[in-house]
Amino acid sequence: LEKQVNRRNAKRGRPTGSKKPLKRASEEMQKEITRRKCAWPFMAPVDVKGLELDDYYQIIEKPMDLGTVRKKLKESGYKNARQMYEDVKLTFKNAMKYNRKETDIHVTAKTLLDKFEEKWQNLLPEVEKAESQLLKEESHERSYKTLVPGATYAKMARGLSTEVSSLLFLQSCV
Repeated sequence: LEKQVNRRNAKRGRPTGSKKPLKRASEEMQKEITRRKCAWPFMAPVDVKGLELDDYYQIIEKPMDLGTVRKKLKESGYKNARQMYEDVKLTFKNAMKYNRKETDIHVTAKTLLDKFEEKWQNLLPEVEKAESQLLKEESHERSYKTLVPGATYAKMARGLSTEVSSLLFLQSCV
């Protein structure tokens, strides 16, 4: 069904769903990181009150966690894969910034960030290709939306012209 819709939309100059490969690739990459047992500390927002981290918000300007990334992915909260990439990276960078280098959290965050960056580099050509296709589709969609009203106005103008001609003819008869 999706292929049929994409074909029909392509014929009509409408988007064909290139967002889906980007979303799918983002979800796969995110799953790859979150399925690791050592990722659990990064799966939910930092419990600042429970852990009594009074200075957390003074050090970390924009908190982020993998659970929030997952939620945003499910709710289509990312316009592109690069936004998801930045949030995952931010999750680990925050952990490394707040925790000293010798702590388990810092070491784990560094390890997961390195793995994530490696996966991202492998995925980057696919992301760039899908983003390029998406830009083309969005351009076609904008053109389509511009042409449709123009065609409607032209049809209305032809109709008015016909009516005016009829009125002029009737007026000449009177």
